Amino acid sequence: LDLLNDSDRNPITNFTVTKCRTSGFYFYMPSENIQLQQCLIQGTLASWSGNHVATNFVMENCWKEGSYINFPATSTITIRNSIMHYRYINGDGSNFNSMTTYENCIIANATVSGNSSLDHCVLISSTAATGTTLTDCWTGMNYSDVFAEAGVTSAYVEGVVPTVQSQFVGTDNTLIGITDGTLGWNTQ
Repeated sequence: LDLLNDSDRNPITNFTVTKCRTSGFYFYMPSENIQLQQCLIQGTLASWSGNHVATNFVMENCWKEGSYINFPATSTITIRNSIMHYRYINGDGSNFNSMTTYENCIIANATVSGNSSLDHCVLISSTAATGTTLTDCWTGMNYSDVFAEAGVTSAYVEGVVPTVQSQFVGTDNTLIGITDGTLGWNTQ
């Protein structure tokens, strides 16, 4: 999904996307007060060419898999009660390392930027770069440690919603991941 704003590149503001399934989001202008809720994003989430800052960008109860998230370093992004399954979080080693806060998330198969903070998140086969702040997180986990069902991973499978084991409670006193939190996982 490409979000364009003609040629003026004025910021897109106060924009909410709910229950969307897409192969990726590209923002071709600065953005402010953007919310993605209960979305499945199977590809890149980024500012096109990395030049457009995202301010107060909130992703909640979303499933993000594949590719990466890439916004300029001055962006402010919060990702809450979501499953993040992909290669890179916040850039690919370049200067696109946004100030991202992860709360109550499951992060798998990823490298997290040093500008990020994680609070009550589970890291499965993931690393946090030097400078990443981790608060009450679980690291070095396996899928079988986190999910109640045998053989379930963080990769999206149509109709399968993984159940998080009861010891993984987030900042809001609900289970981490997509099933609890403010909205829960509901694509209907």
